[in-house]
Amino acid sequence: MALGVLGLASCTKTQLGETTNQDSNNGTALAKTLSILPDTLVDAGAFPQTKNLYHKLKVTGLTGVLFGHQDDRIQGVYGDSWKYVPNKSDVKNLIGEYPGIVGHELGNIELNVTYNADGLLFSKVRQSIVDHYNAGGVISLLWACNNPIIPATGRKADPSTEGTITKLFDPAHPEYLVTYRKYMDSLASFLKNLKGADGKVIPVLFRTLHEQNGAWYWWGKTHCTPAEYKTMWKYTVNYLKFNAGVHNLLYVYCPSSFASQTEYMETYPGSNYVDIMAADIYDKTSTHSSFVTNANTMVATIKTLAQNAHKPFGITETGIDQVPNSDWWTQTLKPIIRNKGMSFAVTWRNVRLTDSIAPNGTVYKKTWYCAFTGSASAADFGSFHGDTVFYFLNKAASKQYYLP
Repeated sequence: MALGVLGLASCTKTQLGETTNQDSNNGTALAKTLSILPDTLVDAGAFPQTKNLYHKLKVTGLTGVLFGHQDDRIQGVYGDSWKYVPNKSDVKNLIGEYPGIVGHELGNIELNVTYNADGLLFSKVRQSIVDHYNAGGVISLLWACNNPIIPATGRKADPSTEGTITKLFDPAHPEYLVTYRKYMDSLASFLKNLKGADGKVIPVLFRTLHEQNGAWYWWGKTHCTPAEYKTMWKYTVNYLKFNAGVHNLLYVYCPSSFASQTEYMETYPGSNYVDIMAADIYDKTSTHSSFVTNANTMVATIKTLAQNAHKPFGITETGIDQVPNSDWWTQTLKPIIRNKGMSFAVTWRNVRLTDSIAPNGTVYKKTWYCAFTGSASAADFGSFHGDTVFYFLNKAASKQYYLP
């Protein structure tokens, strides 16, 4: 079946807002590329504050890097005693200010339940987003959607979810696509009702269908073809823009760690469907010795592609679990992200300091990806924070990301 046609049915090229790709590889200087060339967003109807954020993310890459932390304002290593405490965060408690970017998960929003896929209240996620925006920070949101055909399987892939995207666009089962559209409507309702103290809808860096070059999600490698993945991405973007009327998103393309430019671009849906190019790049204890080399290669690849497409780029997820290296921040992360032209780098979340056993016997392992007071890398993180190239909240607020 022609998935590309079915996925974009009833939308003409003009209606989709597509433009001729005028990207060039003429060696234009980075400053000119990022500061002077006009911004062309995926959503031509994006709100002014969203356009302003996009432009200033480009400019950020010229001079600094926004530092981010997932779930920073609502969760930390001290578990329930720390969760949802106002004006608290592991980062703020350590260095006196929040990170420049705060990230959150929106998975489960499509099921109209109270908690997200990480077990955090959506009401608290919303408050964190609003608070961070009001303070001048930037927000990154991930939507790891539950399987629309077999919701009970969640977002992970298993034998029962094989070929989900093929089935989703099968005209013999229109009910599947109806379910996915309902999912997107629930997502859209949440996104459109994110409003700051200024009354404006809050712009966000929006990630979905991420880490697709891995096999752990139902939209991942081995579970669909590159063409099917692109159809899924385009259908999602078009529906959110044209049907759901969401205009506060910057669409972020972010595979997991990759081995080559070919792998990175295999599922790339095209410049008219991507605002920001990025990747989730984790350090692992077993491969730590080669991490900087491999990460630098990946960053250089994304940088070249992003510059050619006149787009900002960054690292959407990074870190090493429990940060066992006391100098990880200055000796590992810093050389990867500093002076590379990227706009942001976001570390993954802090959850618990010790293993926890649920009443049913389930063991939840201790895990954290950012420094905190008393951690082995706390002093080194303080040195990292002291480098003015890295934008934490105070620096981010001074840039007024949402104003012209």
